[in-house]
Amino acid sequence: MSVHTLLYRLGCLIHWPPRERAIGRGLRSLPPSVLRGARLIDVGSGLGQLSRVAREHGVDYLGLEPDDSLRQAASRDFPAARFLPKGAEDLGPVIGPADIMVLNGVAHHLPEPLFRATLEAGRDARAVILCDHLRLGGRTHPLARWLQSRDQGKFVRDYEQLREPPGLKVHSSEFFPIGPLGMPFWTYFCNVYLRP
Repeated sequence: MSVHTLLYRLGCLIHWPPRERAIGRGLRSLPPSVLRGARLIDVGSGLGQLSRVAREHGVDYLGLEPDDSLRQAASRDFPAARFLPKGAEDLGPVIGPADIMVLNGVAHHLPEPLFRATLEAGRDARAVILCDHLRLGGRTHPLARWLQSRDQGKFVRDYEQLREPPGLKVHSSEFFPIGPLGMPFWTYFCNVYLRP
């Protein structure tokens, strides 16, 4: 196992469970007609943990992960799931009208043009789920701002930018804290969007 994969796994101990639960609640909020025959496309799938959530909700799963070491670990951990060596920039030809696109902790890694293009591609899907940390204008806690400034992702966005992207309508929205030992270091959100 690479050092990168090991560090990613350790980080997941803190930030993964609350996000997985929030995405599961988001999927449960969708009408059965949206879930029926759907495929969850996990953009930047990391270690593929969302394949469990997809299976629990009876939807197919496709993970897009450009990092070889993470994708290989995901394939070992979840052999029934399918992973492709692709990223957000490859989404257009992959996504279709039966898909639910998920960006889980990925948006803050995408520069603005790629983020807009990814959401544009998501408009062709049945639903889009966006789960990430955010800024709340001047109300972001100083510790959270400091942590965000040291994050590998340099594109943490203000929530107003994410509330209702063009061509998508908010179906459900949830805010929740993430941090070690229950300490709320970051505020995350999980929005589920549908086509208007």
